[in-house]
Amino acid sequence: MNAELLLTDLNRELKEMNDLYLSAADEIGISHMIFEILYYIALYGEGGTQKDICDYTHFSKSSVNSAMKKLVDGKYVYLQENYGQKDIYLTDRGRQVVREFIDPIINTEIEVVDEMGEEAEKLLECYRTYIRLYREKAALREE
Repeated sequence: MNAELLLTDLNRELKEMNDLYLSAADEIGISHMIFEILYYIALYGEGGTQKDICDYTHFSKSSVNSAMKKLVDGKYVYLQENYGQKDIYLTDRGRQVVREFIDPIINTEIEVVDEMGEEAEKLLECYRTYIRLYREKAALREE
């Protein structure tokens, strides 16, 4: 298979995976951004910062800030000052949403990765190689 067809297939599969998360957010009735923030908190635990979420999601600081405001206003999270930064914690309402909707998704992902075994490790290595090579080639084009 040539590189162009492989790229088309790869992009289709990545889009399908992304669509699974978008559908999950739609089913819950939240935006993709809010889903990603709750997913991050569920996966990495409470006490992270907006910067941590930006680094994880690759969303802009202003987009994450806007979504955080909605989460705070909706009483899903609260912010706690900690040495000049604001750490993010779930409220009881936020914990309930994570427990009911986000945790089952993460548990399914864990089951899939466990079932894949070494293939999951190879997939991760392939993604890392793809990203590294892309960055190298993009940097050469910018010179």
